[in-house]
Amino acid sequence: MFFKKLNIGSIIWINYIAVSSFAVYLIHNDLSIKPLYCAACDYIEAHYTPSFPYALLFMVGVFIVSVMADKVRLFIYKHTLLKLLK
Repeated sequence: MFFKKLNIGSIIWINYIAVSSFAVYLIHNDLSIKPLYCAACDYIEAHYTPSFPYALLFMVGVFIVSVMADKVRLFIYKHTLLKLLK
């Protein structure tokens, strides 16, 4: 009920990131990336005593890199493929 009544309007930076959220999900669940991601999390847990801040920093970093990679993909699609199709 709380979220139904919540009116945040249209926030530009949230919309900018939200466009790439599905791509971040797909990158995280890719069979070639997931073992590397899990190995990095295991390494952080084994080598850092308070592992939570480092794991959180790693996950935020992966999210940012994934969003940036998707933004590059969208830029290439918009400026090359769409122009070729017109």
